[in-house]
Amino acid sequence: MKFAVTRHPLHDPELLVLDADDVLYMEVEERTVVFHTADDKFYLVDTLSELAKRMGALGFQKLDRINLVNMNKIKQFDDKQCKVFFDEPAAEGTKNTTVSFTNKNMMIDLVQKSNSNFKN
Repeated sequence: MKFAVTRHPLHDPELLVLDADDVLYMEVEERTVVFHTADDKFYLVDTLSELAKRMGALGFQKLDRINLVNMNKIKQFDDKQCKVFFDEPAAEGTKNTTVSFTNKNMMIDLVQKSNSNFKN
């Protein structure tokens, strides 16, 4: 098993992958799971907000409180349903996720600026 971790709970933007075979023990420090290895300790990254801080440079953005979206994978935005789709054309069963009302205008602007990337 592998875990998404960092070397510091607040000040490390780098996201690492830790293999469970390297873990000596785990404990909780200030409500965060800490993995101890023979030479170091690592902090579990386990919330969307924490992932968003570290994955923004890779093109991920929170479009709603329940998701973190790879903006490079969006193929279509439906401004009436406030949803983004990852296949085009969007059809029943197509992977999609929601866009908050707050982010709707940002998505409309993005569609207008990059018409070649995805459709509205």
